[in-house]
Amino acid sequence: QLVARVRSALVDGEDVVVLHSGVTAPERRDGLARLRAGRARVVVGARSALFAPVRHLGLVVVDEEHDSSLKQDETPRYHARDVALWRAKHEGAVCVLGSATPSLETRHNVALGKIELLELPVRATGSALPPVDVIDLRSRAGVAEAKRRDRANADEGPGVVLSGPLVEAMAETLARKQQVLLFLNKRGYWSALLCEMCGHIEQCPNCSVTLTLHRLRNALLCHQCDHEHGVPSTCPACGNDGLVALGLGTERLETEVVARFPDARVARLDRDSTQRKGELERVLSAMHARDVDVVVGTQMIAKGHDFPGVTLVGVVLADIALAMPDFRAQERAFALLAQVAGRAGRGDEPGRVVVQTFT
Repeated sequence: QLVARVRSALVDGEDVVVLHSGVTAPERRDGLARLRAGRARVVVGARSALFAPVRHLGLVVVDEEHDSSLKQDETPRYHARDVALWRAKHEGAVCVLGSATPSLETRHNVALGKIELLELPVRATGSALPPVDVIDLRSRAGVAEAKRRDRANADEGPGVVLSGPLVEAMAETLARKQQVLLFLNKRGYWSALLCEMCGHIEQCPNCSVTLTLHRLRNALLCHQCDHEHGVPSTCPACGNDGLVALGLGTERLETEVVARFPDARVARLDRDSTQRKGELERVLSAMHARDVDVVVGTQMIAKGHDFPGVTLVGVVLADIALAMPDFRAQERAFALLAQVAGRAGRGDEPGRVVVQTFT
């Protein structure tokens, strides 16, 4: 989507080189050769594109400068935003950091006068920002009731994940032939497998994090290192067979949406559903063509996408982002929620956001 927009904004015949990990080796070689020869002057890419041999560099734009994916955790370790600022300074270019939710470092550098603040007080399209309704799940069903439903594995029928107000908003949106985006930043079907007798929770032997149960693969997966093993029939710690699945993931959410709205065309976008080549592009194209009514997904759908038909965004459980073992958890939770809320009402119709939370 970004490449198409950049090409449409340039004069006819201007070459655009695309650089990211999905580009083939011949495409990368040819693109770098065009840049070195000066036949191409524009690069669109991921963080590694900052090292492209652009001649007479005049402008560097870092979109979504707050995003944690700009930090490379493998050697050589670097942060793409900082590399962009450094390269622009040393080549006499202008660096623009763009974000609806700037990082705290960038805000601090603005306060110090190192970076000039330019504000966009309204959306680029001119449409109004959507109102946000917060649904307190404690007052709706109660924590005990939610636990009871989880323990009963009540996924066979509706009523597990979606609150009454969100279901009503979805029904109204679908009746108007508009699209719904449901955000849940947790893959899989259940979040944990717990032994009722001894309290043992299946954890990754490498990362010591809770393994997520993926029902379609009938396996327990670690979302940190991709460790995988089968679902045990008895507790590995005490041998008891009273294993209980708790929590929720995008697979389970998709199941409930289908149960609630059997006539709706539902798609899921997460790392599991897009492993097949071309699947991500297929679902995104279907969203733009209005061939999908409800899309369920993780943070893959939360940022950057422009779906004019989406008028309702539902955040199924906002608490997940706050529970991450990260000193930036609060900052990233705010950024993620603000970004996903911005997917609503980007077209001609006004949007609405419903956020479900226990906190």
